[in-house]
Amino acid sequence: MGVSSTCFTVNIYLGFTMRLFPFSWSLLVTEMTSASHPRFRLLIGWCCLMSSALLIMTVYLAIMTKWEKKSETSDKETNSTAISGNTDQRIGLPPGLSINDYIHLIRDSKEIWICHPCTSSSFTPKNSTVEITVSGLYFFHAQVTFLNPNKASVTLLKNKGPGTQKRILSKVKHDRSGTATMIRLVELKKGDSISLEIEPTNSISRLDSDTYWEIIFFNYK
Repeated sequence: MGVSSTCFTVNIYLGFTMRLFPFSWSLLVTEMTSASHPRFRLLIGWCCLMSSALLIMTVYLAIMTKWEKKSETSDKETNSTAISGNTDQRIGLPPGLSINDYIHLIRDSKEIWICHPCTSSSFTPKNSTVEITVSGLYFFHAQVTFLNPNKASVTLLKNKGPGTQKRILSKVKHDRSGTATMIRLVELKKGDSISLEIEPTNSISRLDSDTYWEIIFFNYK
């Protein structure tokens, strides 16, 4: 129901009123100089009845309109959730690129990098280094929080191996207290060894949420 339906109903009421009172309005005013006139009382009663009916219809239309809007919003949210689920949490990744494996590393009491948790199959943590077991594209993210405003650095290294030389993949310099962040995307081969070096180590936060690094292995479909 809408505004047109309401107008149609009002016209019906007016038409019925005119048929119920078949006289001119000037004659009606002349005849109804007294409130005790039977037609006057009947007209007042009919107007009250019509006003009540219109009020009920207005409230009903307002409730129905609100319900329809709420239903449409709910449907949109459901569709949005379904679409979001189909993306499999790959928002922002290039087409054809998906997350295949992941590892998160923190420092233990002996200042050695350990994985937490250790469920990955594409990496092998060993003596504060990470050995790559599957060739592919790797994303590195490191966060180190320094407590003292000294000169510091965070360096991502590709260690020396058979047929390869030690090489710096990324380096971030930091000269104040606070958090240093490193992000690097690099293609690695099976057998490569990666490590993260921090200088100096005596000024970093030991909290797991402050100092850590993580590796994501991407897989082309």
